[in-house]
Amino acid sequence: MTGNPEWGVKCLAPELEIWGVHFPTRTDGPLQAGHIHVLLECQGCLSREMAALSEQQYQELVAQSRLSRPCSKCGASKNWKFGAKEVERERVLEGLPAASASRPGPWGEAKPQPDKLLAVKLPLEVRLPDGPEETSTTEDISESGLSFACSLEMQIGDRVYVSVGLDTPVEQHNIPARIVWRHPAQDKGRAFYGAKLERGRWTTESISNG
Repeated sequence: MTGNPEWGVKCLAPELEIWGVHFPTRTDGPLQAGHIHVLLECQGCLSREMAALSEQQYQELVAQSRLSRPCSKCGASKNWKFGAKEVERERVLEGLPAASASRPGPWGEAKPQPDKLLAVKLPLEVRLPDGPEETSTTEDISESGLSFACSLEMQIGDRVYVSVGLDTPVEQHNIPARIVWRHPAQDKGRAFYGAKLERGRWTTESISNG
């Protein structure tokens, strides 16, 4: 919030996993180029891990809704699935101007239903209606929206066009969406944005390879 200080803290005992998520130690050098970072949940012990998957592993996860991989806590190979949390759509709509929030949208329900949010970092292209565009990655996705960070200047209610995926086919290019929330990022000139699709939903399958 404007005028209030922003603080960052670091846990001095990372083995405690205070967030309930395991973050594997990163190796030196470039951040695993070509890998997709996904929050996974072990179906054996229910532990969570922010994993770096190859494109082939990610495609398998999407197609089978599970991925067999070792679990350090189970001590064996287990099936893993997308780790998801639920967000209330009405909270997302609170970010819209009154005129936008009151218009019937693609959700169409009288009472907002929970929407699953997946922590998945996929290639993303964001384009403004007047032409400027930027390449970024998703912070998370749901069936009806996404969040991301970029340096394009946008306000709540603005329309943007997004292209999400690995090898995005023509029909997945320039999907119209509306900005529903905005938060400043630590990097100067950048901000985090949340956007809601204008035309219904996509599915996890539709963005598995574009």
